[in-house]
Amino acid sequence: MKYTIDRAKLVFGGGRYGKILGPTQLLNQNGYMCCLGQICMQDGVDAGALARKGTPKFVSERHLPDDHWLLEKNKEGYTTDSDIAVQMMETNDNKFCSLEEREELLILLAASVGHELAFVGEYPAGVI
Repeated sequence: MKYTIDRAKLVFGGGRYGKILGPTQLLNQNGYMCCLGQICMQDGVDAGALARKGTPKFVSERHLPDDHWLLEKNKEGYTTDSDIAVQMMETNDNKFCSLEEREELLILLAASVGHELAFVGEYPAGVI
């Protein structure tokens, strides 16, 4: 599947970015979304189910099915974030990556499981 990540709505990385954009969440109180939040929304998850959630595993199963590529079952049988979701979160939150490096790594991670990411638009004022 092809996903579009809107830079104008993207929250990432902590540090000074967190002070400008708010916490890195699927959808934070300022209306910004991490890359996984934007992916979930494009897969039909509504904003209310994403609001103030830290990771996909906290989204209700009625909004994000267990077989979604961002989720997996752990050995105890509980739904948790997939390995690729964890890698994407770590990349998105890496304050040592440049914006370009972050995008390139996220594109490669999604491609490694058969999905395409395209980044569009401009980052919010004060981010660059």
